[in-house]
Amino acid sequence: MSDVLVVYNVTKKNAGVYTCSLYSDRGRRELDATLTVINQGESLPFEPRCSLHVRRQIMEDPRTGCKTDEPVDIHYCMGSCGRSYSIPQVVSSASSSSLNQTCSCCTGGMKKLRTVTLKCPTGDNQTGFYFLLGGCRCRPCSV
Repeated sequence: MSDVLVVYNVTKKNAGVYTCSLYSDRGRRELDATLTVINQGESLPFEPRCSLHVRRQIMEDPRTGCKTDEPVDIHYCMGSCGRSYSIPQVVSSASSSSLNQTCSCCTGGMKKLRTVTLKCPTGDNQTGFYFLLGGCRCRPCSV
């Protein structure tokens, strides 16, 4: 993952490759850096959009410590939904407040209930349940 430097008061005309000079007591080094300019509300180009992902993992009940013997498939939502912001607005009364805000979160719906057998630290078996997610998309966050 690359580092991100936020620069204000630039336009898309300023985008491009720049040479950065680094100085230290060990000498000087020049590196090329790419400046990407995005407008307010645009998604960051290097962040993947909200989508469904699948991975295999051991599932554990945090209350009991019981867990699956083998990894199971889990479906989850992850990715960018653009930039969020919260900006105070001027109001005519000190007793009221107003914010101009936008927030979008990557979420999905519960599509299918799965049943698994969990092995407990006591040696007992227990039945556990988890949902597979689907329909991942950007939705307004509850603020």
